[in-house]
Amino acid sequence: MNQKRARIIIHLVTAAVGAFVLNMLRAETEPIQLVIFVVAYVGLSVVLDVFRDRRRLRQDAQTSGFKVKADAELNRKVVEALGGNDNIETASHDGNRVTIMMKDIDLLDQSQLEALSLDGAVLTGDKLTVSIGPSAEDFTQLLLEMVNKNK
Repeated sequence: MNQKRARIIIHLVTAAVGAFVLNMLRAETEPIQLVIFVVAYVGLSVVLDVFRDRRRLRQDAQTSGFKVKADAELNRKVVEALGGNDNIETASHDGNRVTIMMKDIDLLDQSQLEALSLDGAVLTGDKLTVSIGPSAEDFTQLLLEMVNKNK
């Protein structure tokens, strides 16, 4: 649903709620009924705002490639920081993360890797896991192509 249609629906719902509250006030309803209704309406408004914001964030993340764009230069720098082509055993992706298995952890240049500003880089044993974002698959394919081409 586009934003214009969503705004129209929100205005219609707000108008209907206003008419309902006005009708309740004229009909001499119990005050607790009005309080319950207002609390429910505010709660529903908050829930709708949260879902709308989450959807907007998801759309922004998908369109902007929110973390790292896969490009040959970045992949070359990652390979260099990991100790070169010969030190990379395998690479795979899972969702937004890339996992790289290394042969010799001592060849890893931690400072060079940190200089690349990769989010969520976690080193466990001989395995490096990096949060890349929606372009994780492209990043992994480029990395494997570089490694296999230079072997």
